[in-house]
Amino acid sequence: MRVGDPDFDRAVDLSIDALRDLARQARRFEDALITYRQLSERLAVDNLLVPYHQGPLPHILEHASRREHAEGRGLISALVVQQGFDGRPSMPSGGFFAMARRAPFKRSGSNEAIWMTEVQRVIDECAERS
Repeated sequence: MRVGDPDFDRAVDLSIDALRDLARQARRFEDALITYRQLSERLAVDNLLVPYHQGPLPHILEHASRREHAEGRGLISALVVQQGFDGRPSMPSGGFFAMARRAPFKRSGSNEAIWMTEVQRVIDECAERS
């Protein structure tokens, strides 16, 4: 699966839909988070095999955030995080923070501040559209 393939574009669409639904239903910050593995499993339900630990998932998430950014919305990929040692969602991978700091996003601040700001922004935006 590569950028421009129909399955890639479908994976971006489905990821955005899944993440918006998650944010819309969130009652707390933690409720809006999903691990890379869980997102991969959701995509598999729609017959899209996207490994969570390698392959196109980072590119899918970047394209999802670019698409949302073009519409004036927050970085939706902030909702996708690593699984912590305790099995609970943790923080995004380093790739998220590198993406957030470069154009066109140009976010600044600590990793934690960028992440928390973007998650809350996405939650607020999805609540407004409900």
